[in-house]
Amino acid sequence: MSLDVNGEDLGQIAVETTGTWQTWADHVEQLDLEAGANTITVSAGEDDDRHVNWDHLRIQQEACVPAEPDDGYRMLFDGTQESLAAWEMAAPGGFISQADCTIRSVGGLGLLSYPEEFTDYRLKLDWKMGGDDNSGVHIGLPDPQGDPVARNQAFEVQIDATDVPERTTGAIYSFQGADIEARDQALNPPGQWNSYEIVVQDLRVQVYLNGMLINDYDTENASPDRDLSSGRVGLQNHHTGSNVWFRDIQIMDL
Repeated sequence: MSLDVNGEDLGQIAVETTGTWQTWADHVEQLDLEAGANTITVSAGEDDDRHVNWDHLRIQQEACVPAEPDDGYRMLFDGTQESLAAWEMAAPGGFISQADCTIRSVGGLGLLSYPEEFTDYRLKLDWKMGGDDNSGVHIGLPDPQGDPVARNQAFEVQIDATDVPERTTGAIYSFQGADIEARDQALNPPGQWNSYEIVVQDLRVQVYLNGMLINDYDTENASPDRDLSSGRVGLQNHHTGSNVWFRDIQIMDL
């Protein structure tokens, strides 16, 4: 659906299906409004093929205080809508802001990337899944230019509770599984937050889960289609119904 505020087209909004007409869900959009009266319009276009019922609309001021980076880091997503707006979404689906200043994946298969090329760096972020959900952190990502297929030219640090070892949490997806014993010792269960620290240096990637090294992989001869020497970082929204939350995304150049 399209969102318009005071005559300005703000583009498409992604509303996740609830499955049945009897099931309701919340959807959050953060907007810059003028003092006084505003006109907010949500409309369905020719390409929108689903039905939506609205029950109520509530407007309140943003309550998110920007998160502070660790020493030597800078924030890429600090919990505010302003920082989220700096990212670029290659649809379908998307990431929506939550009341607790996190973002949650909806729909898919899509890709949210930060529009800056990084070489050697440390990337930190927190993530949480609700159950048997699926997402991932992409590194060495080229500019998707609106097409999530760009993920096939990047490496993915997987977030997935159940799959073969090369495709579960901590794996360099389809290339090298995590140290399962270390991973299982460090991993918090669904519903609790986990922290990734991903170190990219000299074509090598190290993955720390909650402070424990669980993967160490040299990508130099991994694939002719992938290049870790430079690229964006990104988050994956895998499919409708897969709920993965992220917060406090920060990076340090090495």
